[in-house]
Amino acid sequence: MTPEISEENKANLTKVKVVSDTIKDMPITKIEKSIAIAQTLLGGNPTKFLVSALNRSATAKAEQETPKQKTEAKYTELEKLIVDMLTENTGCNILDSGGAYGRKWQRNRAIEDFNKKRACTTELYAPRKQRNGEILIHYDIFHYLKNFLELDETAKKLQKQF
Repeated sequence: MTPEISEENKANLTKVKVVSDTIKDMPITKIEKSIAIAQTLLGGNPTKFLVSALNRSATAKAEQETPKQKTEAKYTELEKLIVDMLTENTGCNILDSGGAYGRKWQRNRAIEDFNKKRACTTELYAPRKQRNGEILIHYDIFHYLKNFLELDETAKKLQKQF
């Protein structure tokens, strides 16, 4: 006597086939694929899990493609800290545009010496309907932080705690 398969289980098996076909070429591990299939078989929706797996995969790939440079010895302690912050891998999301253009932390990793970047730039726009004679001033974040941050003993103590 063969047990009867419920309509819900039949629907889940159909979804498993769709999910299996969809994820077969995704850059995720076999274990992640198995979890997504099991989740579907049990009636769950694997979308959030798969997005997380793809984000993890994209982050690992981005880290491999743009490894962090060794911090210049000529930087001060504060400058090294700022460079580390600006080049910290903050992760990837498959829905962001960074995969096409590089995320800011990836682009920052290509900068050989942050001190050589211009501290301030300006853009001038003649009076027109769209711009109305604007003057845009851009203050580079590295130089801004270098000029206004203080790395005192309290800051160092808090850094160690975190």
